Amino acid sequence: MIGAIEKQKFAHALVYILNRDSAARLTISSPLEAHKSYTLVYAMVGMDVGFENPLFASIELSYEEVDKDPQAEPPQKMLTLYEMDLGLNHVTRKFADAVDHSAHALIAVPGGVDGPSGVLVCCENCLVYKKQGHPDVVCAIPRRLEMAQEKGLLIVAHATHKLKDFFFFLIQSEYGDLYKVTLTHDEDLVSEVQVKYFDTVPLSNALCVLKTGFLFAAAEFGNHALYQFQGIGTDEEDPMCTSSHPHGAQALVAFKPRALKNLMLYDEMPSLSPIIDMKVLDATGEGKPQLYAMCGRGPRASLRVLRHGLAVTEMAVSELPGKPNAVWTVKATMDSEYDRYIVVSFVDVTLVLSIGDTVEEVLDSGFLATAPSLLIQLMADDSYVQVHPTGIRHLLPRRTNEWRVPGQKRIVTAAANERQVVIALSGGEILYFEIDESHTLNEVAKRDMNYEVLCIAAGVPAVPAVPVCCGLAALAPTWNRKPRGAASPREPAASVLHGRGRWVTFA
Repeated sequence: MIGAIEKQKFAHALVYILNRDSAARLTISSPLEAHKSYTLVYAMVGMDVGFENPLFASIELSYEEVDKDPQAEPPQKMLTLYEMDLGLNHVTRKFADAVDHSAHALIAVPGGVDGPSGVLVCCENCLVYKKQGHPDVVCAIPRRLEMAQEKGLLIVAHATHKLKDFFFFLIQSEYGDLYKVTLTHDEDLVSEVQVKYFDTVPLSNALCVLKTGFLFAAAEFGNHALYQFQGIGTDEEDPMCTSSHPHGAQALVAFKPRALKNLMLYDEMPSLSPIIDMKVLDATGEGKPQLYAMCGRGPRASLRVLRHGLAVTEMAVSELPGKPNAVWTVKATMDSEYDRYIVVSFVDVTLVLSIGDTVEEVLDSGFLATAPSLLIQLMADDSYVQVHPTGIRHLLPRRTNEWRVPGQKRIVTAAANERQVVIALSGGEILYFEIDESHTLNEVAKRDMNYEVLCIAAGVPAVPAVPVCCGLAALAPTWNRKPRGAASPREPAASVLHGRGRWVTFA
């Protein structure tokens, strides 16, 4: 049911019926109108009635008499129930009862097998349980010790949490105080309402309790917050007021706000609301202007600095056993959209982490974990190549091939593309491998550079060598044994990069 405060002198309400067709697609019916002239709608909520015809509760005020005669008596707010008759496909006004003029919000009470149904009407300083054919149950709301007695207390946000055997409500006052509301009931009969001080958080526009044990508070000012439950308000020392209090709605139960006890701040979502003032200038001399915004209100006010760029979201954090030497990310196949593994190389071992909802170590990836890795590459046939100091491991879907370094030599550096692998051995020897049609990594050629090789880049491999020369050779289906060119950097190269037809060395 969708309602408006007022539309053309009508309390405008539309009811839509949602179904699914034979293909399980969601369908929405034509709206059923339930209008009433000269009426204001303050709040509206769908009630939990199990499998009976849907009921909707609304706080309304009819101003027809006042509109015609300004001297007439002030109008009375009413709690009105609308029933959607599924058999007749019609909306009827089923029930109406007077409520306090300060009534401003409605909270649906679980029904069916979960609770007694009905609604909680939020009024100034108190809550009222209402249900057709049920006596009203009124409970005062605890208030801060420093609040003046004549000052009213309103509810601005609420959330319902249902557990296996019981349910409770969290409501928030205009001061940010949270209260836990519980009902004592025997089937459909409610005998008592209890309101207990729970915690104090920044003022929220909406609250949502998650089944995973978290509370999300969409803040009215400043950052939104995600809290983790540390308790559900079972401490008997917390201030509490019940409907059985002899003073009823006039009962005064005071408390002092305290630090969080039942909630723990877990995360925050940045929010600039509201921006009071903003300037655009390059105050730091970066060459591009920054946005300086005054945000928030009162103790939550802040100065925010915004810069142009792409935001980075931290997805997972994993502690490492030592200082890594290199890190690679590889996909499952060439066509995969996301990476599958994070491979981290240390001084003497290799760590393989799987990427999913969490980042976890895997032991059955096929990569050699007892040696450091010099290169990890996904090949065109969806196989993996791992280069380590004593050889090359080629990981295929159903087998693993191993190539060992001859003699006492070791691999010092390596480079690869989707079909070719180049390694440099100690002593200045370079070996070139290709993947053939049978998915085998074959040694095609080798060359002695006569210098110790520092780094290699694949594409057209460039081999910086000591003392200060850089040689270029062509990687074609056949190895070109003649150098294509040479460069003499001032210092021994630390790395080399090929891009857009040019070679760049980094000393």
